[in-house]
Amino acid sequence: MVSLHAMHFDDDKYDEPEALTFHWDPIFWDFRPEKFTYTRSTLQEAILAEMERLNWKGVCCEPSSIFIVCNQFPVRS
Repeated sequence: MVSLHAMHFDDDKYDEPEALTFHWDPIFWDFRPEKFTYTRSTLQEAILAEMERLNWKGVCCEPSSIFIVCNQFPVRS
């Protein structure tokens, strides 16, 4: 979606360091909160690496869920 935003609006704000920050604060399994920061390109690289690691079966974007349509954009970029 951020790549589409960049293309549609000629806006590179998501290419700035830490432009995309995800806070993960699980309530189960006694995990501690974590923070993940990305730019548009580093997020695409992370998704692509995960797809390659899983032999192109997809990337879980929600716990135990793979949405094939969501996972295709990084491959074409």
